Amino acid sequence: ELEPWPDLGAAERQITIHTDTIVNPRFGGVGFHVFHHQFPTSQTVLETVVAKRWREINPSFARLNDRYDWDKAQWDETASHLLRMKRDTGAEVYMTTWGPKDAEEGEERVAYAKQVVDNLEYLIRTKGATNVKYYCMTNELSLGSWGKLGSDLKKFRDYHRCLYDEIQARGLDVKLLATDAAPVQRWNTIEWATKNMDEITGVYGGHDYFNNAPPEDDRFYPWFLERLKWGVGLARAKGKDFILGEFGCKQDGRV
Repeated sequence: ELEPWPDLGAAERQITIHTDTIVNPRFGGVGFHVFHHQFPTSQTVLETVVAKRWREINPSFARLNDRYDWDKAQWDETASHLLRMKRDTGAEVYMTTWGPKDAEEGEERVAYAKQVVDNLEYLIRTKGATNVKYYCMTNELSLGSWGKLGSDLKKFRDYHRCLYDEIQARGLDVKLLATDAAPVQRWNTIEWATKNMDEITGVYGGHDYFNNAPPEDDRFYPWFLERLKWGVGLARAKGKDFILGEFGCKQDGRV
């Protein structure tokens, strides 16, 4: 079980970054969670602000949310941003659904999986957004309420089985992510996934925040590095990669 972050007080500290030290030679790069596809954006603002800054920062990766019940106009808008990312920086994308449907086991859940994969296929094949490489069925194991599937991982696995079967039937090059859990103390669900659903999982990952430590506290980093090594070790033991899907200062709105 992962140890909680200790109370270290509020003393000032100095951080030294050793840029010549390679911790992980397979590091895929830093990315961003993207929301701008959800909001009306004029072409002028897109060109002079959003796309300009995206190119300047040049991220190699993005996490982008969707809703399964969007209309065609919203999927087209999303596709246009995905294609822009692909063209401007080549960023790979990990899609995750906000508010997935709580579908009954059996035909209803299979039908839901078909609807989700219809959306993915539209983005990838119809619109050409081949940079969509990963998909997670829900943010942080939420279904109706935050993290609810963390206490029903068999249901989570069944959703993934339905999605996996539909993705395989279509021949789509999309890997399913498990479990997307947060915070790091809930990463035991990732370990469960490596033991119980690896055959339908393409990549592992989770989230964490500085919920119990200020970002300038340099003692946080070796502590968190050990947690990442543990998570990456679980994935690598299965021949898979690990994605840190969300990482930030606070999870309670003070971002």
